[in-house]
Amino acid sequence: MKNKMKDSLKLAVLCLMAGITFAACSDWTEVEGVNVEQQSPADKYPELYAQYLQKLRNYKQAEHKVVYAWFDNSQKAPFSRGQHITAVPDSVDVIALMFPDKLADFELKEMESVRSEKGTKVVYTISYEAIKRAYDELVKAETAKDAAYVAPNFEAYLKEATVNALKLQSTYNYDGIIVGYKGKSMLHMTAAEKEQYTKEQTVFMNEISAWYTANKNKMIAFEGYPQYVVNREILKSCRNIILNTADITTSSMLTVEALQAIVPDVPTEQFVVTARTTSLDSTDKKAGYYDGSLRAITEAAYWVTNNEVSFTKAGLGIYNVQNDYYNPNNVYQYVRQAINIMNPAPKN
Repeated sequence: MKNKMKDSLKLAVLCLMAGITFAACSDWTEVEGVNVEQQSPADKYPELYAQYLQKLRNYKQAEHKVVYAWFDNSQKAPFSRGQHITAVPDSVDVIALMFPDKLADFELKEMESVRSEKGTKVVYTISYEAIKRAYDELVKAETAKDAAYVAPNFEAYLKEATVNALKLQSTYNYDGIIVGYKGKSMLHMTAAEKEQYTKEQTVFMNEISAWYTANKNKMIAFEGYPQYVVNREILKSCRNIILNTADITTSSMLTVEALQAIVPDVPTEQFVVTARTTSLDSTDKKAGYYDGSLRAITEAAYWVTNNEVSFTKAGLGIYNVQNDYYNPNNVYQYVRQAINIMNPAPKN
């Protein structure tokens, strides 16, 4: 009887791996035990696992709803599997590291692992707003120390900061970048304000364009409000236009934001909307929810599946994806659910 049970269990595992689909790819989470040696599927069934990885890479090359995941990699001495990008669900197409500089050795190894084995791209965001915020904080701090402090020219600061941020791509062998630009409407700007706005934006975008011209083999995506970009030529080269919808509170607003982004020269075939995971703080009932109780990533995934005439819903971006690792029933439970909703497993 025991042998039959063992054979049945083995057969079940083999069948599971052979029939794996990629809408809910396995995490292969290992449970640590005392004096118990754990074998991963890769070690126990190497041929089947190799077949699985090949099918996974093929899936990512085929047409499907893409998934971006922003991952908080601030912990450089991880004490949980949830702090490793290798634990992110296999079906995620693009992982964006939130802290792209000063990567630890284990991060570099994991970047190469998910890239070569799973076909996952690892990128980071270069944000105009982050650069402007750093400049303002610098000026404020220095002025507080010395009232006679003369602030550096912002355009020169912006150019240097953008160039330095772009250098991280080659330093750590990222697969590409996400261009972060929110901007603002020029509708009520004065002529002088429009001129300055355009000048600063041009400094930023020119460095991005020059980099991409020299790195056409790398991935580039846009994140923010494309309607506020003056020269939209760079948008034509972007893999996706990622809309800034992470802080909306109803799924109907996703449509509103997408429609507002439809202006001349903005590609509408590759719109990706964004949503947040829920907070690890149990008292926070706002972050990651629509209408006060509905999980944002789940509702956004359902929204992606409904076709629109005016634009194409290409996928979903998930901020702070690592928060969803910590679920009592299943790691990355709701991220997997969202992927399944957008890319359902075929029915046999």
